[in-house]
Amino acid sequence: MGPGYDVQLVKENTQVVPLGDRIEKWKASLCAEQASSYVAGVNRDYDHLTKCASAETLVELRLMRSYWAKQIVQDKLHPQFLQSCNAQELMEAIQLLIQVRCFVTKQATDLLVATNARVGDDECTMRLCELLADFGDPVSARNVITDLDSSGKYLRRLGPAVNAGFRPIRKSRRSFDPSEWLLDKSMSEVDFIDGNPDHIRVRGVELRSGDIGIVELNHPGDGILESFLVSPGLAPHAMLYVTRRIRDAKNNILFQPSLLEIYEGGWRSVPVTTGLSPHFSWYSEWVRPPDLPDTIGEKLSKALDGMETIAFDFQSRRVPRGGYFTPEFGNPSATCTNLIRIPFERSGIDWLPYDTTPIAPGALVNLVKIGIHIPDGIHTPTNILRSKEFTKIGIVDNGYPEWSVAQQLVNGRPEHIDTIGGMISNREVLIENLPNWRSIGNWRSACEAAKVTVAQSNGLLGSIARSSFGYKKEAIPSSASDTTIAFYLRSEFVSSDIIRNVIHPALVQWLSQGGSYRLSDLRTESTFRALLLDAIGKSALERERWYGPRINR
Repeated sequence: MGPGYDVQLVKENTQVVPLGDRIEKWKASLCAEQASSYVAGVNRDYDHLTKCASAETLVELRLMRSYWAKQIVQDKLHPQFLQSCNAQELMEAIQLLIQVRCFVTKQATDLLVATNARVGDDECTMRLCELLADFGDPVSARNVITDLDSSGKYLRRLGPAVNAGFRPIRKSRRSFDPSEWLLDKSMSEVDFIDGNPDHIRVRGVELRSGDIGIVELNHPGDGILESFLVSPGLAPHAMLYVTRRIRDAKNNILFQPSLLEIYEGGWRSVPVTTGLSPHFSWYSEWVRPPDLPDTIGEKLSKALDGMETIAFDFQSRRVPRGGYFTPEFGNPSATCTNLIRIPFERSGIDWLPYDTTPIAPGALVNLVKIGIHIPDGIHTPTNILRSKEFTKIGIVDNGYPEWSVAQQLVNGRPEHIDTIGGMISNREVLIENLPNWRSIGNWRSACEAAKVTVAQSNGLLGSIARSSFGYKKEAIPSSASDTTIAFYLRSEFVSSDIIRNVIHPALVQWLSQGGSYRLSDLRTESTFRALLLDAIGKSALERERWYGPRINR
């Protein structure tokens, strides 16, 4: 092992976190052999922590690990180093970056290609192709691999080009049908391992049909629904990997690797390389359920072929046993974690754990006033990640730790009073001021509510509205009122605005000046507390008086 590294693992609820300390003490000056051992040890310990550390510890170390990995990439791809390195040093740097498992930018790719042209040999060129296929920018990596690898091996490993028509959370552009990609033969050009259509290698991870991703979407406002839970979440979204079986016009079967998810327009299948790209997600951790049959891919695909329109469920209700909606349930709807259960249960698999995370008492009272009834807590993606039933199989880190930290700071937690989660958990909602379509004085909130009201209607106006918004009527949950949906959308908008325009720019500057990147330190840092307090004070939540004074609990 390299100096400064020991094999002591972090124990649950430990106050001092050895792994976090080691990450902070990383020195790029370590020799290649020491650096390799150090990275391998950090990776192993971090993966172990998923099951045994407290949720608070896990979130903090995930963010520290991502920032640490990004620093290593930047250190090893510094122009001064690459301009003076020899062939052996270049090979060692590439091998270390493969171990680090972090995104390599277009600028870094250009530097690597130039250095390889100067000192690299055939073996170094192939290792460079491997690095870029697994961790490179999808566009620049494609061009480089096409030029360097005539065999096509690493181009298949990179997979199909990213489909920009898909956007996280939001509906795709109006002219784009999110299902038409399933008939595109080029989307099957991936690295199927041993020819198995349900086993692929992509972005440095081997995925099998049935694997589940715990995902941070490339959307700063995401995560509002987790900000008022008593235990933090690592990521607010979940996606299911499954290879779809699609018959083309000539009745040929296309094997299309995809990610199943719920978004504001219902459920959809996203191309796997799109869903894992920086365009779509910041970060994801992947786990594998136990004892899946060899036929699970075919069964899941068949279940999706016949699946009806399903809306997003603001009530976070568990889908009835068997995966079918009963008349008592009402309009078919599901959260991301509950959506995953449907194709599994319709395929006869009913073993998925259903742990939930409780909601803060104050938030629970306010949610009921808004029209959201979740008495038993929320089944979060982090519940899946931390379940001992599942095996962790890898991460996809697209190099956005600063955005992730900023999101955690703004959305916050129930105990962090001056955050979004703190507001809904500690201040009474003033229901008379919440958005509805009559909120003339609060036009932006009223606009969101009016969209829902009109789109839910049965008349011609409703049909025209749904067409212009790009929704089916079934994708707008009838169980949620216009106030409920507008409350969620506007809260998300406020969160995103503060993250983008206030906290993220300040955080980038803070880190560039050597400030701490521990989440626990940043939450108590006066600079960010003042920025957050001022930004929320100027937000629509305060201007429109969504909340009353703080309640003493």
